[in-house]
Amino acid sequence: MKTTKIPLSKEDSAKDLAGYIASEAGEHLTFVIPNFSALGDAPEAFAMAKKVADAMGKSLAIESVDDAILAGAKSAGIPAENPFFSPSGAPEWEDSKPHFEDVHEDEPGDTPAVATPVVSRSRPVPKPLYKRQIRNDDDDDDVLPKKRGLLRDWRVWIAVLAVISVPAYWIAFVTLPHASIVITTEKKPWTFNKPFAVEKNGSVPSTLLSEKKNAQMVFPALGKKVVNQKATGKITVYNAYSSEPQQLVANTRFETPAGLLVRLTSSITIPGAKVSNGTITPSSIDADVIADKPGPAYNIAAPKLTIPGFKSSAKFSGFYGSIASALTGGFTGEAAYPTDLDVKSAKAKIGDVLEKSLMSQLSQKAGDYKVVSGSTQFTVTKTTVTPQVNGKGEFSLFAEAELKAVVFKESDLIGFFAAQMKDEFQSDSYVFKETTIAYNVSSVDFPNQKLKIDIDFKGVAERPVDIENVRRAVAGTTETELKTAIFAIQGVESAQVTLWPGYVKRVPARPTAENLSITLK
Repeated sequence: MKTTKIPLSKEDSAKDLAGYIASEAGEHLTFVIPNFSALGDAPEAFAMAKKVADAMGKSLAIESVDDAILAGAKSAGIPAENPFFSPSGAPEWEDSKPHFEDVHEDEPGDTPAVATPVVSRSRPVPKPLYKRQIRNDDDDDDVLPKKRGLLRDWRVWIAVLAVISVPAYWIAFVTLPHASIVITTEKKPWTFNKPFAVEKNGSVPSTLLSEKKNAQMVFPALGKKVVNQKATGKITVYNAYSSEPQQLVANTRFETPAGLLVRLTSSITIPGAKVSNGTITPSSIDADVIADKPGPAYNIAAPKLTIPGFKSSAKFSGFYGSIASALTGGFTGEAAYPTDLDVKSAKAKIGDVLEKSLMSQLSQKAGDYKVVSGSTQFTVTKTTVTPQVNGKGEFSLFAEAELKAVVFKESDLIGFFAAQMKDEFQSDSYVFKETTIAYNVSSVDFPNQKLKIDIDFKGVAERPVDIENVRRAVAGTTETELKTAIFAIQGVESAQVTLWPGYVKRVPARPTAENLSITLK
C-alpha cells in the first residue's frame, strides 16, 4: 500500500488540511504535523478532514509529537502516533539531524581534528503552494501561475457539499415528512326504554347470591331502677373420690369458707377420677353458677368450695369446687337497665351495621354480576338481648342476619341489546361504542330468581375502522389518492388529512406510527 507523506507547517489551517486531502492524488495520506501547530487549537479540523477524506475515498494518518494534535486526530477517528514511540523508530526528518564523529585529542604534530557533520537524509520539504510553468518568450504569457490553493478550494467545497447533502436529503425527504389523518367513524344512536324480565333461564339469565353474618354490640342502657342482682360466674368441680362419674342436679349448692352459697344453674356430670395403683388423680368439669342471694358480697373468688349435700358422707371430701375468676354482677340498689326503646334502637343500629357489611361482602362475591338497587332482601334472623349492664352502664345485643340478591351479568344484557340493534340496522358491522343504563326494579321473585326491571338504555353504535388497514391502504399515496383510499374503507364518515412540511406531496411509502398518525373519533 503506497502512502504519501505530507509535512505541514505550524501555520497550516483546517482549510489547508482539507485542501491537501482534496488535491493529493494518493489514496493513503500521512500528514506530519509539527509541535505547536495551529491545528492543535482547532480539534474540529480533524473531524472535517475525516469527512472530506471519507467522501473522496481516501484514508488518513497523523504523525506528531504534539499531544493536542494526536488527541484531536484520534477523537475524529484518524490513526495518530508519536513517531518517537512508534515501532518503526524515529521519523524520517529525525534522521536528518547532523551526526558528529568522535573527536580525539590532538596528537603532537597532528592537524587539529574538526567535527564533520554527516547528514543521512534531507528533511522533506512541504510541497509549494504554487506550481510555475515556464514558457518560451513567444508564448502568450511569460509565466502561468496555477495556485494550488484555488484548485484546492473548489475540491474542498465539492467534498463538503457531498458530506452535507446526504444527511440533508435524508432529513428533508425521509425524517421530516409526516402525515396526519383524523377519521370520523360512522355512528348511529340506539335506545331501549321498556320493562324487561331477567330470570333464571331467560335471554338474560339470573342467579341468586346470599351472604350471612352475625355481630355482638353493646349499647347504653338509659333506664334506671332499684334492683337486687345476683352475682354470676363459673366454677370448676372436681372428682377426687372414685373412678365412677358423679351427677349433680341444678341448684346444687357450693359453699365458700366464709359461708356464702352459690348454686349450679344446670345439672352436670363430673367425670370419674383416674385411679392407678391406689393413687387417685382427680377429674374436673367447669359449670355455671349464680349467687344464692343478691348483692356485691358475692362478687368473689374462692380457692375451694365444699358441697353441703355430701356433708354426712365420705363424698364430702372427695367432691369439691373452686372459683378461679371472681363472680360478677352482684348488686343491690339503683342501676341502669335497657328499656324497650333502648332495645328497639339497638336492634335497628345492629341491623344497619350488618346490612352494610353484608352488602360489601356480597358485592365482592358478585364479581361480574350486577347487583341492582332494589334486587336485594335483608333479614335479621336472630337477636339475643343481655339486659345485665357492664361497669359503663351498657347492655349487650347479639344478632344474626342474611342478605339475598337476584343478580345478572350486565355484559349479557348489553349483548342482548347489541343483537337487537344489529337486527334493526340490518348490519353485523356495528358495535356499541358508548352505553349508559338506568335500572328501576319493579318486583323481585327470590324463589324463582326473577327480576322485573324498567330499563332506560342509551347506546351509540359505530362501524369500527382498523387503523392498520388504513395505514396499509394509504402507504405512498398522493393527497388525492389518499382521500380516495380512505373513503373506500367501510366505516369512514369523514376525514381530515395533513401532509407536513409543505413540500411533501405523498404519504411515506413505509408508514409507521412515527411518520403517519391516525386518530379515530
